[in-house]
Amino acid sequence: MTEQTRLDRVLPGLFDELAGARTPDYLEAAIERASSRNQRPAWTYPGSWLPMQITTHAAPVARMPWRQLASLALIIGVLVALAAVAYVGSQQKRLPAPFGPAANGMVAIAQAGDIFAADRPGGDLRPLVAGPEDDYVPMFSPDGTKLAFMRSTDAQRDQSYLMVADADGTDIVQVATEASLGAESRSAWTFAPDGRSFMAVAQIGGEKRVVIRPVDPAAAVTVLDIRLPGGWQEIEDPRFRPTNPHEILVVAEPEADGRRGLYVYDLVTGGVRTVVDPALERYVGDPTWFPDGQHIMYREGFDTRVVAADGSGDHALDTLKMDRISPLSNDGARVVVDVAEVDLPGDDSHQKSVVVPIDGEGEPVELACGLGMKMECAWSWIWSPDDSSLIGTVPHETSTTYLQADPDTGQVTELDWVDVGDPAWQRVAP
Repeated sequence: MTEQTRLDRVLPGLFDELAGARTPDYLEAAIERASSRNQRPAWTYPGSWLPMQITTHAAPVARMPWRQLASLALIIGVLVALAAVAYVGSQQKRLPAPFGPAANGMVAIAQAGDIFAADRPGGDLRPLVAGPEDDYVPMFSPDGTKLAFMRSTDAQRDQSYLMVADADGTDIVQVATEASLGAESRSAWTFAPDGRSFMAVAQIGGEKRVVIRPVDPAAAVTVLDIRLPGGWQEIEDPRFRPTNPHEILVVAEPEADGRRGLYVYDLVTGGVRTVVDPALERYVGDPTWFPDGQHIMYREGFDTRVVAADGSGDHALDTLKMDRISPLSNDGARVVVDVAEVDLPGDDSHQKSVVVPIDGEGEPVELACGLGMKMECAWSWIWSPDDSSLIGTVPHETSTTYLQADPDTGQVTELDWVDVGDPAWQRVAP
């Protein structure tokens, strides 16, 4: 007999038994057993010894403080919103401090009295500031948000105006004129690290003075009582400390005896800190801050030296022998030096430019220009914000040409720009 046959025979009988709802055979025995047991004692019932209203009364429950809960919910909501804003802000790209590498923005140049911009060196030019005025010498603020430049007009060709605008050339404001200082001449203006002021050397009342002018045209001008070397050719541009807009680095001549020293001037306290003592046998030139503001590099004759900002640890870099020092790379690791191989008066084609590691560990990279090359080397170089490229300026008697160099390979190419003035490279967030 198969399992299926057995189920077919048994199941119908089970269904009939369940459907009949008959009294089970064990029911009488269960009743008899239960009746023979004593009943539950009366004292086990709460009602026999406690008032019934206590045993049945609901336990008191505190009322919900809805107003306080609503306030708490509001506070939590605000905190969550602030946390969300902070998170989003942390995810947005931010420009590094006004020193160190950044991403490459546009390159600004001056041509035919207007300010133009290109997305890359030698690229197509688009106007930033155009008009009947003569605009020149563009520069970007360290945070890349402002554009400053010089302006003169047909009516006052002998008068220069310092102008500042947004980086896209809009919202132009006149900051200063030389006449407002009573100045006869001045060096180029430079931005402070925080972008709130400018600095230049101006000749005021027959004396050369360092001038600090806020970007706000209504703010007061500060003229520093620092004795600078006599001739303009001897003046070294003062430099803001990259990490502190209230300190400047300046080459000064405390006495009229030709001795030049290197000093840090505090714009807040008026204090002066000597970094390099003046000496007759010492000629201090080309001072420049390291990007982190902790050290200073300068030239003494053909020697390149490094000293801490407090004047300690002054030492020569034996690997660097040069005629001029170009700005350090944005990471402070390399510098472009110009080296004279032979003495050919009136001919600068003998100059060569070399990218040299500051620590002396890496190999110098000689740029493909200068002696024996088809291109002269630039008289000055600027680094791209990300340190991947260089733009060089090559002045001639009647024109100026421009070079782009790769500091890693030494490859040099001539740009299509001609006579566009000194370029400025904008720093932007990476």
